[in-house]
Amino acid sequence: MRQNIYYGAKVIKLVADNSAFHYSEADIRAAVEEAHRAGLAVAVHVRSDEATRDVVNGGADSVEHGYYITEPVLKLMKEKGTYLVGTDFPIEHMQAFGSIADIDAQKTADSIIRRLREAQKIGVKMAFGSDVVAELPGENRADMAFDFLRTWKKAGVPNADILRDWTLNGFDLLRISNERGPIAVGKAADMIAVPGNPLDDIELLRKVNFVMKDGRVIRKP
Repeated sequence: MRQNIYYGAKVIKLVADNSAFHYSEADIRAAVEEAHRAGLAVAVHVRSDEATRDVVNGGADSVEHGYYITEPVLKLMKEKGTYLVGTDFPIEHMQAFGSIADIDAQKTADSIIRRLREAQKIGVKMAFGSDVVAELPGENRADMAFDFLRTWKKAGVPNADILRDWTLNGFDLLRISNERGPIAVGKAADMIAVPGNPLDDIELLRKVNFVMKDGRVIRKP
């Protein structure tokens, strides 16, 4: 932790269960304490319950992926205030991803929707993460990131919650809400606009027609 902080890391990410072993709760807590002393958030890659319990009880700020997390662990995350950054791939992405990884595309896609639906119902804090690493014909990385909207809609997440989880919650998780997020005096003047109300049609996020960066207009309708 100290070495990464020394070299300028702004967020710490650990990998808990990609191997035959995973970090213990004590390991996670030690990492979290050092990162938090430096004002940094800690994210941890997990897939299922066993590792996630240790990660959450160890005080991590978020769990990444968590495809097979079950209801009891989601309730623990709600209790501890742990964010879920679910990288909620639609089935088409899982099938493409299966060409470069050993994964059951349909099983994982179904589990993602189940887990996302349960997390929404329980009230787990969520922030958006794409993790787009595969390729689909005719789509760029931005297109593929917005494909995740299909999963969130299938899970029954309301448009207002999707918009919040995909924007403001990310700033809160990364501990930069004092700098950016809300449109307000003193915040970073980074804004986009779309031709309609995304609360009525969340797919309008695909149609950004105005971009402001640091107060300078980059793109106009």
